[in-house]
Amino acid sequence: MADIKVYHCWRNDPEVMRYTSPHLDSYTLEENEEFAQSMITSSTSKTYII
Repeated sequence: MADIKVYHCWRNDPEVMRYTSPHLDSYTLEENEEFAQSMITSSTSKTYII
């Protein structure tokens, strides 16, 4: 969770999300923290960042 602020900036960067997300949604820091925590604690979920 140490990198959550970096992830938050990346996930909300319109230039990045233009190529990676069809919805171009913005996420609050709290939403990104919840998402990251759910990925960290899940035994079945996978996420990839390139």
